[in-house]
Amino acid sequence: MSETYIFTTGEKAVERLEFQKQLGLDWSFEHLQKAGIREGMTVVDMGCGVGAMTAELAKLVGDSGIVYAFDISEKQLEIARAKTESEGLKNVIFICGDIYSNNDIPINTVDLIYMRYLLMHIKSPDLAITGLKKLLKSDGVIASQESIISSFTLIPDCMNVYLELGRQRGVDYDLGKRSVSLYQDAGFSKVDVEYKQLKIPGSDMKKLVKLGINEWKDKALEAGIINQDQLESWQTQINNFSGEIEYPLATQAYVLAWN
Repeated sequence: MSETYIFTTGEKAVERLEFQKQLGLDWSFEHLQKAGIREGMTVVDMGCGVGAMTAELAKLVGDSGIVYAFDISEKQLEIARAKTESEGLKNVIFICGDIYSNNDIPINTVDLIYMRYLLMHIKSPDLAITGLKKLLKSDGVIASQESIISSFTLIPDCMNVYLELGRQRGVDYDLGKRSVSLYQDAGFSKVDVEYKQLKIPGSDMKKLVKLGINEWKDKALEAGIINQDQLESWQTQINNFSGEIEYPLATQAYVLAWN
């Protein structure tokens, strides 16, 4: 995934990822509750990144449960490990590896696999899902959250560039549109989806959008799909967001897929 991921990793990514987590945390917990998370479960935090949700998962499954925090970036895992240790959590096992080969996690042993904004960053989400399915117990479930980026219409030109950058790297930032069919095609017995669009104050929107663009703008400039004039235009539009208005983020597909 490292060659397709356009955002920064390690310490440079912490502020955006933690801020993004806090904005949608209530819906994330609701998603997990609908998945049936409880104490004693074996859970995989697939693509855990800097551990934005790892500690939360570890608390939900308790000391009798286990969380496998899995990511391709050792830098990300170092931050996630430090976070869980600082909170005194000892039920997390950290694994550095590729989503397509999960050899360090025993098959048919996992109750719940949790993913946020992961499949939209990889080239073959169908192959990944097929592999993840093997890890689940017969009644196991995947809880996956993916974006529909084209639904973010505040700065259309910006999102078009973002989508094109993804296409050039072989990934689909609108994957939320087809996430249900991916799980159905993989043979899951039941797939539910709920589409939600969070609205946030203009001050939060300014911060979130600026953090995101700052992480991927250089890659878009190198690819020749934006120029400095466009960046300055986006900056003006972002600065015009009113703190007295709530603006909609991109629609999210909250999927639950049972084995």
